[in-house]
Amino acid sequence: GEFGFGPPYGNYTNIHSILNPSSSIEMEETIEVTRLTDLKVGDKIHGYDETMQLSTCSVEAIGEFGFGPLYGNYTDDHFILNSSTGMIEEHGSLPSDICTKGKKYQILTDCPLGVDESGIKFTPIDSDFCGKRMKEMSWKDYVLLHKGILRIVRATGGFWFSISSYTDMEAVERHAPPVCASMLKCMKDSKDCKHFEKNSIVFIDNTLSEFSKAIVKDVFPNIGSHNKLGSVAATLSAGKSIISKTIAEGLLPNIEKDNKLGSIAATLSA
Repeated sequence: GEFGFGPPYGNYTNIHSILNPSSSIEMEETIEVTRLTDLKVGDKIHGYDETMQLSTCSVEAIGEFGFGPLYGNYTDDHFILNSSTGMIEEHGSLPSDICTKGKKYQILTDCPLGVDESGIKFTPIDSDFCGKRMKEMSWKDYVLLHKGILRIVRATGGFWFSISSYTDMEAVERHAPPVCASMLKCMKDSKDCKHFEKNSIVFIDNTLSEFSKAIVKDVFPNIGSHNKLGSVAATLSAGKSIISKTIAEGLLPNIEKDNKLGSIAATLSA
């Protein structure tokens, strides 16, 4: 399967479960569809927001993840929305399904879900990111993961979506699930981010190329100290891991809104 760390979406950082390059994605204000391979960062496509409303979404990252089996537009372990249950679950495959082989791609947007030409609502993650045992997750948990992934990707860039950024894909599959689990805990409770910081270091040190490691460590000069600015946890939690939530919201009333005066982002860029 593939894994999506920061990815956000459409197709994210998965290694085996990525979109078929021949698949098409609905574009903004048109009845036409555009091939995945023709998309680039900044393009607008249709997707669904946190409230499940059809939205115009911006492509944040896109990359290639090798060659492998595809069932329709997806690998069998890529996570999509089950519209009947409202859960995020694996695409899956049946013995009767036609399997093709081709290049695999991932796409990240600023919406939790993308939508392809057949109406399937897809995510940027698969079972490799959160572990083979996780076959589904709630919409609420997934939205938190997507938000966290998007924050990391916006801080570091979209290299997470390129297979060339990694040196050992088996190590990615081994070290990604602890990142996923601790990421969700940190997003739910900013006082519970210590393990996410530690798991991020293990993931970075054991999976990334030297070039990618240099980028990460330049962006996060205090990596390893989850309660300091410049840590991975501080970016993931929008600054809330630095001080208690009550104090943070008192000092920075717009902490959740990255583009507002009084946010962590505004304070850091001042």
